[in-house]
Amino acid sequence: MKAVVTAVMVFFIACASSNVRSGADDVIENRQGFIPLALRFPTECGDEWQGDIAVIQRRQVKTACDLWSLARYYHTVDRASGGAGRAMTQYEAISFREARYRAMAKNNMACIRFNDGKIREAENGFLEIIDGTDAIIPAYYNLYVLYRYAGRLEDGAKTLLLMKERYPENSYAGLELGDIFFEREDYGMAERFYREALETNDGNPVSVHRIALLMEKTGRDDAAEVYYRRCLRSFPEYRQVYIDYSSLLLRQNRKDEARKVLNRAMRLMDPVDSAQTR
Repeated sequence: MKAVVTAVMVFFIACASSNVRSGADDVIENRQGFIPLALRFPTECGDEWQGDIAVIQRRQVKTACDLWSLARYYHTVDRASGGAGRAMTQYEAISFREARYRAMAKNNMACIRFNDGKIREAENGFLEIIDGTDAIIPAYYNLYVLYRYAGRLEDGAKTLLLMKERYPENSYAGLELGDIFFEREDYGMAERFYREALETNDGNPVSVHRIALLMEKTGRDDAAEVYYRRCLRSFPEYRQVYIDYSSLLLRQNRKDEARKVLNRAMRLMDPVDSAQTR
């Protein structure tokens, strides 16, 4: 199974240039030992959660943004025992008081349940959001991660297809579907989804890189090199392509070219040392 951390990376690259995050701040729940899930917070509430949280706690009457600040602090910053439970209390209050924030709050609540091992409750929470009128894209991503975690790959694929249908401007679902077929060695279907993802968002380096890997896997080295070079030219900060392209060159016994590609990667990873050694 592909590491969940890779799915996280692909999700945020795919969402970076999309309007599906408009007015929302999507972050990863990255506590040690926790599954990295996508949380969503409203951008209009600012960053008061990073300040003196006791000031908000003392307010007798709390606004919706006060509740969001408390929830975000308890969920993502507070490491004391019971922080998740305190976050749940705030999310429940938000969901009850503010219909416009309900999907966000319920998504984050389902994430807490997932990481607490309450898989069925978390699944039902994500499904409720997806089936509602104000569905949000992190719920699809989180449900897909849940199904992968539970080994329910068919359910995961169905979630991705629904996500792709409802968010055609976002390339994430197509990339993940391509990966599923790649892992099954159905390279024709994998190529179809990778190319659709590239057409959806040609500003996503993952799409170009995936096609290069598929070309190489299916013996089309010349085409693979075209896509590797395209990825390097258009996305010079995308590090993995340097490794994979140099591997192709080494396999072809093009050692000098491979060395140049790897030297570029080294300069990218440590520009200070590279400048001193030039």
